[in-house]
Amino acid sequence: YIEASKVHASREGATDESKETVLRTLVYVFDASLRMLHPFMPYVTETLWQRLPHHGESLMIADWPKLSQASALARSAAAEKDFGILQEVVNAVRSARAEYKVEPGKKVGASIMVKDPDMLSALNQEKDVLAFIARIDPGNYELINAADYVASEAKTVKLVIREGLEVELPLSQMVDAEKEKQRLSKQAEKMQKDIDLLDKRLSSKGFVDKAPPAKVEETRGQREEKAAQLAKVMQAIADLA
Repeated sequence: YIEASKVHASREGATDESKETVLRTLVYVFDASLRMLHPFMPYVTETLWQRLPHHGESLMIADWPKLSQASALARSAAAEKDFGILQEVVNAVRSARAEYKVEPGKKVGASIMVKDPDMLSALNQEKDVLAFIARIDPGNYELINAADYVASEAKTVKLVIREGLEVELPLSQMVDAEKEKQRLSKQAEKMQKDIDLLDKRLSSKGFVDKAPPAKVEETRGQREEKAAQLAKVMQAIADLA
């Protein structure tokens, strides 16, 4: 929410009232958090509280946060649900970026396909927030109805968030193909050497006949595991071709 509030407060066309609402919410939550933390972290919470708009001389004698039935905060189940969906998309994109080791500051394109019209509308209202938090390139970014989506011929990283909500990220923007090929090729070369050493050990009668059966089986298992890993790496290299 803190990251989203930066967009809301600086959004083009935002009114003074909407900006004040965002800031009031942030201050309220921060103030209440400092009051609850004060018994455990008295000095730092007091210092921070003194820098906030506040009433009273000290946080030490400020009222404890309480929520009576009469002053209960307004809640919107729909807003919480919509923001939860936005979080799911952001988390999925961030996880993909981390998996492909995308530089933190680099923005990538994205196609977000949504089946439910209400969900699509809700995400469209926060399109700039989604782009900001997930580091999506605003110039290469579409949020569309799943039924209208035409798959690109270019290779993509496909993320299935939930039923009726998917994201595609251009693979070419996620990785430098040549650098990735070089990295994977070195990895494949090392794996092949490991497999060759295991094959040599397993083909040695001295090892097979004299080593404990459990050790021989363990070595065979290691060989199978390495071979499976090598196959995945070779497939990844082929995918980049």
